[in-house]
Amino acid sequence: MLIFFHFNFLLGQEGLYVSAANGLIVRSQPSKNSKRIGKLPFAEKIVDYSNTNRFDEIIDEGTTIKGEWYYITAYDIHSNKIAGYVFNSFLTPKVLKKKLNYFEFKPDPILDFQLGSFSINNMYRLDSFKIINGYYEPKDGKIVLPDTEDDYGHRILMLNAQDKIIYQSQGFGEAYSFEPHFYKNNKSEKVIIICQLAFEYCFGGEVFIYENGKIKHIGLLDIESTSEEKCLIDIIKIHEVADEIIFSFNSATLLLEPGTEDVEIKNKGTTYTYIDGKLVLKK
Repeated sequence: MLIFFHFNFLLGQEGLYVSAANGLIVRSQPSKNSKRIGKLPFAEKIVDYSNTNRFDEIIDEGTTIKGEWYYITAYDIHSNKIAGYVFNSFLTPKVLKKKLNYFEFKPDPILDFQLGSFSINNMYRLDSFKIINGYYEPKDGKIVLPDTEDDYGHRILMLNAQDKIIYQSQGFGEAYSFEPHFYKNNKSEKVIIICQLAFEYCFGGEVFIYENGKIKHIGLLDIESTSEEKCLIDIIKIHEVADEIIFSFNSATLLLEPGTEDVEIKNKGTTYTYIDGKLVLKK
């Protein structure tokens, strides 16, 4: 027996968006008991879809939800194209913004490299470039150019394949630590670099963005955990929504302006947001 489903194609639509916070399951048939073949991420836009006139009920967190099965073609959580059936109660015409989560990674280290009077603390390879952090050594007790009284100490350099310096940050003064930590997501080539600042205690981190062969400094995360056992890089979470990069913190209490004012606050959604070229604290 051949069973024909009547597909009523939805034309003239601008698209639907996945509203399920944990993603939307794609099945092989228009049935809640059919095989799972993948999952769509939250806020995934679907423009290729059609209704099946197959209605159903599902229970989600104890609530009965009624809806219809749609046949869709979209991209799954692994960015692979997928075709199958989804329950339309977790789709919305409201434009939703995708959230890209960043995770820490370790670039390949480079050893046994020398750069004139620059004292190298760490050196890594990103694409065809070298990312170096360290400081210029003083000669005869004098500051070495390009250092001045207002521009000295730890900094980041980027060298091209010919070992020519193509980026040099300002100096960030003396600290026991200016260790870089690298973060990326699975959707773009953007890399966020946070250099943890520390003396006997941690006191925030300078933030850089590397993208398309260029690097720039975007500001200071002037914040820390109140725990002496944890530093900024131990509590930070980074995600991107549309044109905003958001830095949030996994700590119940936080210390603003650590090492200077030491203002302790409760963490009620405290973030630093990078938008329109500015890094802004939101408490």
